[in-house]
Amino acid sequence: MLKTYKASIINLMEVSAEFSRHHKSGDSDIKVQTNAVSDPTANKVMKRIELEKCFEDGKVSSGIITDSYDLEMISTGMKEWYLMKLEYEAICGFIGMLDKEDREIFIAYIKKEKNIDDIAEQLCIERDSATKRLYRIRKMIFDEALPWFKEYK
Repeated sequence: MLKTYKASIINLMEVSAEFSRHHKSGDSDIKVQTNAVSDPTANKVMKRIELEKCFEDGKVSSGIITDSYDLEMISTGMKEWYLMKLEYEAICGFIGMLDKEDREIFIAYIKKEKNIDDIAEQLCIERDSATKRLYRIRKMIFDEALPWFKEYK
């Protein structure tokens, strides 16, 4: 989810930067090659790398994106991504603190690799007991994580 969200923000940056460049130069998007050497693919890759660096640095230059609405939207998206990343890392940390067996069954369950019946069979317990165990694991993670997320209180 983080990768997809980041990619969508960078794609928006790319489109906005391209629009800004065309708008600023009055470019009609008709290309005329003026020299013998041109590599539009390499140029596009270099621009993408520059935008990804801006994203990683958390700063977008108004020189790259001139439209203030797009700049505001991109800045907001970058802040949201950063907060989501922190939350994701915190939750992963709390999951990592579980004992090995609880961590393995919880991860298998949330990744939908195993359902309640599979977990009950693996642990040689009744289905209700497996349900209660997963509930206790989720509650433990929730109780540990909640103080870190003030906006959810």
